[in-house]
Amino acid sequence: MVSNQNKEALIIDPGSDAKSIVYYINKEKLNVKIILNTHGHYDHVGSVAALKDKYSIPFCLHSKDEKLLNSANLYLKIFEGNDSIKVPKVDYYYDKIDINNYV
Repeated sequence: MVSNQNKEALIIDPGSDAKSIVYYINKEKLNVKIILNTHGHYDHVGSVAALKDKYSIPFCLHSKDEKLLNSANLYLKIFEGNDSIKVPKVDYYYDKIDINNYV
């Protein structure tokens, strides 16, 4: 999580523990603007769908990671067992990003 002095924040690679992230956002009274993932591994995107829904914010992913994101549940099954995640819809793809546009 990155935030500025105005309490505007962006979530980076949120992992799978949405509950802890929501707790922190509420505790700090942050205004989350966007979720930014550096890549689409299942252990980085597990809570994205829940956070997108809760805060009505867009999800950004590197333009070359769509295939990896769409295979998240396959890799999760291979490495972790029978669990699955809700694969989030990507709102914006990027090749490079200027975070000043968001916070």
